Amino acid sequence: MGTSKSKSALLLIVLLLASIIPILHVNGAETSATGQYTVNNVAPTISIALYESDETTSTTTLSPQLEYALKITISDSNSLQDVAQIKVILFYDTNNTAVGTPPATDDPATRATYQWDPTNGWQLIGPTGSTWGINTTNSRSPSNLSATQGDWWLHFIPGKVAHEANTGASDDWDIIVEVTDSSGNNYTASMYGLTMLWYGEISIDVTTIDFGNLDPGAAATPAQENPYNLTLIANGNYSVQTKTDSQWNTTTGYTAVLDTDGILNDGEFQLITDDDPTINETDSLLVTNVYQTIPGHTSDPGPTSESGIILSLYSWVQLGNGLMPGTYTGAIYYQIING
Repeated sequence: MGTSKSKSALLLIVLLLASIIPILHVNGAETSATGQYTVNNVAPTISIALYESDETTSTTTLSPQLEYALKITISDSNSLQDVAQIKVILFYDTNNTAVGTPPATDDPATRATYQWDPTNGWQLIGPTGSTWGINTTNSRSPSNLSATQGDWWLHFIPGKVAHEANTGASDDWDIIVEVTDSSGNNYTASMYGLTMLWYGEISIDVTTIDFGNLDPGAAATPAQENPYNLTLIANGNYSVQTKTDSQWNTTTGYTAVLDTDGILNDGEFQLITDDDPTINETDSLLVTNVYQTIPGHTSDPGPTSESGIILSLYSWVQLGNGLMPGTYTGAIYYQIING
């Protein structure tokens, strides 16, 4: 009996051990290590091209106050999200055989800076308060910055006094595009040999130049409102010219004929213009019905400031005999041309 009980107890112990052993095999231990690799910063490739505002017609000629489109194509193996900033510098260069060094600061006549970043998009950095402009609607970046290649478009407008640089001369305009990546590295692309066409504006500060009451045959009399002022804006050297109608008329139908040969006959009048208050045979201009340059202003230096410079002028009228009483009127014209 005792032997039988011992055997039963031993069998129970074995069964218990058998039920414990599988549980020990199911439970285990785990460990891990961190894997890592470093993505290298790869230099992007940059190409630029200049177009008219239609983004189709390529050009190397610029004109103040017209819109142009600069295309900037960037390829970056790290994706376009790596592009942190794009800076575009347009500047006047006195050497058209290579890309020059930009002036140190933005200036309406010689340098303008535009910039793009993911937060602010495209904007004009300088010159501030100038007629340099940007079309922010058409200026844009790629729609998918997760891609590895894309186009940026800058639509810019040169200012009124952006320095003239003509084909065949030794000067030009250059463009430098500087791309900064997320690591702070800078990469550039450039172009040179761009022409900037001549630009000019002219305005007058009066609507009527009134010479007052004159007697036929009397000496030349200065206008009562002299001097009157022309405001001149130009991006290069300029010439100032004037002319008048070949006849001045009254509302009642009387006519005075313009003298163009310096010999004042009956029924004629003379118009004389100068930039000082004294009539001088060698310096004062006998105005005709064809544009002539005002003496001393064949090639005034430019560029001017964007607000322009003031040219004060004096004019006189002298009458021949034979003119009927009345108020005679006619147009006096002024123009600014490339000097």
